[in-house]
Formats: sequence, C-alpha cells, structure tokens
Amino acid sequence: MKQEVWNAIFKRAIVLLLVATVIMFAISEGVYLLRKDRISRPPQEIDLTIPAGAAARVEQGQALEDIPRQMIFVVGDTLVVNNEDDVAHELGPLWIPPGHTASLNLELVSDFSYSCSFTPSKYLGLTVKEATTWKTRLVALAYGVPPLFMFFMVYSFVLWPIKTGDPDESNDDSSGQNFQPEWGWRQFEDDRDGSMANHKEM
Repeated sequence: MKQEVWNAIFKRAIVLLLVATVIMFAISEGVYLLRKDRISRPPQEIDLTIPAGAAARVEQGQALEDIPRQMIFVVGDTLVVNNEDDVAHELGPLWIPPGHTASLNLELVSDFSYSCSFTPSKYLGLTVKEATTWKTRLVALAYGVPPLFMFFMVYSFVLWPIKTGDPDESNDDSSGQNFQPEWGWRQFEDDRDGSMANHKEM
C-alpha cells in the first residue's frame, strides 16, 4: 500500500478519534449532570444520632424524625452512630450502649437491611453505591471512545472511500478499461469460418 494511502488513513483516524472523544465526553458529562446526587463525592464519615427518649417513642409506634428509613452511602463511607438515649440500641452488627458511639465501615456495593431497635419497623435500609468521581468518569470515557471510534472508521470507508490509484492508470490497457469483447467474438467467428472451409475442402 502506498505511503499516500497510509497518510490518508492516519489523518482520518486522528480526526475521527477526536470527534469520538468529544461526542462521548459530551454524553458522559451530560448524563453525570442529569444524575448528579449524593454519591458524587469522595468517602466520608456520616453521623447518625439516636436522640434521647428514642426507645420510649419507638414502643409507642412513633417514628423518629431524624432517623431516615433508607440511607444512601458510597463505598468507603463510615457510619458513626451516637446513642444519646438512656437505653442501649442495636443496628445490625453494632451494639451501642447509652452515651456511647459505634461505627460501621461500608466497603461493599449492595443494599443492606439491618435490624434496628430505634425504628418502628425494626429495620433500617442502607444502600451502598460506587462513588461517582472524576476517575470513574474517565473510566467511562475510556470504555466508550474506542467502540465509537471504530464505528466511525468503518462507516467512513463506506461513505468516503480512500482512492488508491493514480489518475493516469485509468488509461492503461492492463487495467481492463480498453478490453473489447466484440473483437474477441469476431475473431472467434473468423476462426470458425476458416476451420469449416478447410474441412469442406478436405
């Protein structure tokens, strides 16, 4: 393959790679902005306080306003539970005596339903998600650009083929452009007539 063809393919690849990167970046960032929420942050400590009188209110079926039914975390978060009640409380694997604090490290992406002594339903839901950071956004970009680039490259050759021949080659007899099938047929007819005439003379 000629050097000019390789240069044309290389230039086209560079342009289409830039186009694919820009398009995928716009799509990725657009989805990120539309779905941006509490998980678009690094891991941190999150405090949960059990207020005084919580046990008595729960026995009466009253929900505690400061205690959500479902909590959302990112991987690496630490849930710190402060018990200000005069009764010991339980949250999953944690046992928190009165006036004490216990912590729970959240390292797995999952939906947990922990037994809980300070909610009327006796359970507390914890959802742990992968944090959306600039690193995860770059990973999404790295996964999205190559297939989009290959798609553009394949269809670019269909829509805009790269010319591989010289203009002068179109006049070359070896290209088959000047082939005359009628000449070949006439020659065949002449040869056949000549053969038949010779046969009759014999």
